[in-house]
Amino acid sequence: MSDDVERATSAIEQLVELHRLTLPQADGSANLRQLLVAYGWWTRIVHSAQAIMAVHSAGVAHEAAPLVRALIHHAVALKWVADFPDEATEAITWEHGLQGDRTVRKAIDRGWDIDPGAGPQRPVDGEPEGYKYLRSMEKLCGRADMAQAFVPLLIESKFAHPTGISADAYLSGDWPNVVLVQHPDVYTPLGASALFAAEATIQFGKIAGLPAVIEGATALRDEMIEVVQQSETTT
Repeated sequence: MSDDVERATSAIEQLVELHRLTLPQADGSANLRQLLVAYGWWTRIVHSAQAIMAVHSAGVAHEAAPLVRALIHHAVALKWVADFPDEATEAITWEHGLQGDRTVRKAIDRGWDIDPGAGPQRPVDGEPEGYKYLRSMEKLCGRADMAQAFVPLLIESKFAHPTGISADAYLSGDWPNVVLVQHPDVYTPLGASALFAAEATIQFGKIAGLPAVIEGATALRDEMIEVVQQSETTT
């Protein structure tokens, strides 16, 4: 195991333990909707980092792309919730009703035996201003002041979906001298996942008012910045 991988693995393990030991309490001044959304997304982020670590350990790191994409997307969205809680929670609630109702309707159209009244109800009001950030990763990254995150999101999206790039990952060389590759040697380093997970943990700590979580995650975030920068200079 390289030093970079070992440090990233250690960081993720510490984030997992930090999450396990953290039970936020809501006082009278808390924005409860913001806190609940943030806790759910933070949990998804930390568990995704743990899953990405497991995929790397299994020797199929390239196949972690969908998890990496989801982790980054959730980390950006968590920053949005931290910065614009009312805008974000209103948009999330509205989208939940819209897409929940749409899912039920699509299932019924395809012959599923489902109660038409099951699930969330379609909203009757117009879409809120923040809904555009749920529809566009690029706009969400800009709103959360994380514009640079849009590039890795695009890259991981190409690997996560059936595209020419996701096929080319297992091919090497030029036509007609194409070589079939079982395990691509180009994939998202573990340090990048640890970095986004640590930053998301900082944001959750701010929302929940947990200075110890912020302090611990900041130290891990700064270490991962160093790891990622060192990795970039050696590639």
